[in-house]
Amino acid sequence: MNGITFTGIKNIGACGFSRKIPNSEHAIVKNNLILQLTDDYNGRDLTSFEEVIKNCNAKKWFRNFPEDNRIIHIMTEYQTDLSKEVESIYPSLYLNYNPVPVNKETLPLFSYIAKLTRRIFNMKDSEFKRDSDFVYGPIGRICLIPEYDMLAIAKNLKYKFRNFMNEVPFSNQSSRQFAEKINENINKQMIDYLR
Repeated sequence: MNGITFTGIKNIGACGFSRKIPNSEHAIVKNNLILQLTDDYNGRDLTSFEEVIKNCNAKKWFRNFPEDNRIIHIMTEYQTDLSKEVESIYPSLYLNYNPVPVNKETLPLFSYIAKLTRRIFNMKDSEFKRDSDFVYGPIGRICLIPEYDMLAIAKNLKYKFRNFMNEVPFSNQSSRQFAEKINENINKQMIDYLR
């Protein structure tokens, strides 16, 4: 690929998982989204994100990826009651593996991420752009789910690695699905804070 995108967002990957809490009827649910932002002739997505980070005084808790400051990892986490299949605790937002506190300073960041995830779940197939170095390289393998290697997951599920990456975390459908879930979780957090 030549590195040019048409949306300012590329290399979108997503997945989610839940883990039952031992001796409990609850599970922890985590929805993960990874992507790269760029500035291009259609917009300044990377610059806009950097301005939001700067304006919400995020240097206290935000860290860039050392490999590439254009990479953003977004995760929401919440508990669900397995016996009732309802969320029992409002979700938490994590950005590049760091918890984002909900407060007056960070509301613009929540709003930015809500708009970004809305854009992703409304993207057409033709708008998704992915670089093979990103998807099959170290970023795609180990940065999508903290503490998990996608190669090991693919082997465990008896998938060929490239097929797994294309059909599961880096599929357009997964990207849309988890962007929408994250969007819902972020909106719940903002509504709860503003009450």
